[in-house]
Amino acid sequence: MYTPHSIYMETAKQLEEANPRLKTLALLHGLDETWFGLDGGLGTHNGLKLVRLTGAKYWVQNHDEVHEMTGLPTYILSRKKNTVEDAVMREGGERGGLNYVKLENGESMLLN
Repeated sequence: MYTPHSIYMETAKQLEEANPRLKTLALLHGLDETWFGLDGGLGTHNGLKLVRLTGAKYWVQNHDEVHEMTGLPTYILSRKKNTVEDAVMREGGERGGLNYVKLENGESMLLN
């Protein structure tokens, strides 16, 4: 499941009603919270909830690359860096079999 800017939990909960039931191998989701005006990436706290909801075997970090910007976007884009540990601690400190993977540009991994 690829969620570059995340999805709100109200929407994600509809996945539980899918028939046939969806089986999620990996969640590709960023760690950073970003705001571009009013909307943006929801970060690790939402990503961890999505992993738990979908039962994803892997959480692969993506879409957190740093962009060099100039002009108007520099005034309206905000970013808060997060870690998986931030989200786990916020949830109560239980990692519970979470397989977090960070791949650099050009790297790959076989998911099974």
